[in-house]
Amino acid sequence: MRKYLVGATAAAVMSVAVTGVAQAAYTLQGQSLVVNAAAPKLDKKKPGPLKSLFVDVITDYAGTTGAVDRKANNTKVYFPKDFVFSTKGIRQCDPNTPGFSTSTTGSALALCGKARVGGGSAAIVGPVPGITAVVTAFNGTKLGNRSRILLHSRTSAGTTTVLVGTLKPSNVGGFGMMLDVPVPALPLGLAISDFKTKIGRVKAGKKKRGKPQKYYIMARCSKKKWRFQAITTYDVGASTTAPARDRCNQK
Repeated sequence: MRKYLVGATAAAVMSVAVTGVAQAAYTLQGQSLVVNAAAPKLDKKKPGPLKSLFVDVITDYAGTTGAVDRKANNTKVYFPKDFVFSTKGIRQCDPNTPGFSTSTTGSALALCGKARVGGGSAAIVGPVPGITAVVTAFNGTKLGNRSRILLHSRTSAGTTTVLVGTLKPSNVGGFGMMLDVPVPALPLGLAISDFKTKIGRVKAGKKKRGKPQKYYIMARCSKKKWRFQAITTYDVGASTTAPARDRCNQK
C-alpha cells in the first residue's frame, strides 16, 4: 500500500495564545499524520479485514533540549466512513487493573496479554533528552457502550503512561468514527513528539456458521481512496489539524 504523508507544518490550522507563554527551548511548529492501511482488494459495500493499520502522529518541535512551550493534552484521530470497528469477542483489559498503570511492558503483557491488538513506539522531547517509549496496544474495557483502546507506553527512563482512547462517532463532517485520546501530563515537563501505533489483523470472536468472520478493523473501498485527520489541542491554547490520505483497491 502506498503511504501518504501530508505535512502540517505549513498546512496545520493553528490557534495560539502567545501572551504569557514563557521562553522555551522546544517550540511547537506544527503536526503531521501518516497512515498506511494495508489491505487486500476490498468490496465497495461489504467490509473486509485490513492486514494492518499503521498510524503515526508526528508533532514537530524546533529545538534540541530544555523546556517545551506547548504539550498535547488531547488528540482525536478521524477515520473514513468506510471503516468499521468490532471489539465484541476480543479479550479486554481494564485500565484500572492493579499495577497496570505503572507496569513494565513485560508486566503489562502478563496482566493483559490476551487483549493485545498491536504496538508501536514513541519519541519524547523535553529537559531530559533522548527518551523513547515502547507502546503496546490493548483492547480496553468499554466505557458505557463505547469501545476503548489502551496505549501502554513504557519509557527508556523507567516511567509508564497509559493513554486511553475511546471510539466515538466523528464530530467532524466527512468522517465515520474518531478515536478520542486524552494525553495526560508527562513527568519532568516532557512532551510526545512522535507516536506510532500499528494494529494487526485481529479476529473479533469466533466465526459463526453462515456468517463472515469479523475483525477488529474492517473496511470497504467505496471510492478507491480514504481520508484521515488528526486534531490535537495543547495545554496553553494551541491546536493543530493534520490531514492524511491512503488508497484502497476495489475487487
